[in-house]
Amino acid sequence: MNERTVARRYARALLDIGRERQNLDALREELNRLVKLLQENSDLHRLLAHRLIPARQKKAVIGEILPGLDPVLKNFLYLLLDKRRERYLPAIASEFSRLVDRERRVLEVEVYSAVPLPEEIQEELKTSLGVRTSQQVRLNWFIKPELIGGLVLRVGDRVWDGSIKGRLERLRERLLRGDRGEREVHLI
Repeated sequence: MNERTVARRYARALLDIGRERQNLDALREELNRLVKLLQENSDLHRLLAHRLIPARQKKAVIGEILPGLDPVLKNFLYLLLDKRRERYLPAIASEFSRLVDRERRVLEVEVYSAVPLPEEIQEELKTSLGVRTSQQVRLNWFIKPELIGGLVLRVGDRVWDGSIKGRLERLRERLLRGDRGEREVHLI
């Protein structure tokens, strides 16, 4: 099974439990903290990733260093250890977060611009996207000076390129093809 399939399966199971217990946001927050802890603590990461250390020893360490971990999340992590799926934890956390957003009708949009845009323009874009999609919108802004101007929006795997760089590239392609934008008229 590939990483995405495994992550989706476990994230959906955790979503069902969180929905039942009505603590999706708390689970997401704590799961993200756990992933961050593993990324920042190389010793703990190596311990969990080590294939020769038995799951029971890994569980003992988790129980000792994370005594306040939510019981549902602790049992979930123990299940991952038993099934030897601990290496998928970052992908599971990412998929879980995406599923919670979908449950809450939150659309995450990556916005790329050449320069930082004023707050009022950012809010205008957020409002406009919210009206068009009938969802709450969360914008993640990234500065890419090579865009020259304009915006590039990414929602999931869809991209809308309204940048000057993108327009110049499309113009270049048309010129190389010999397409001057004229439409041929066929007479019968």
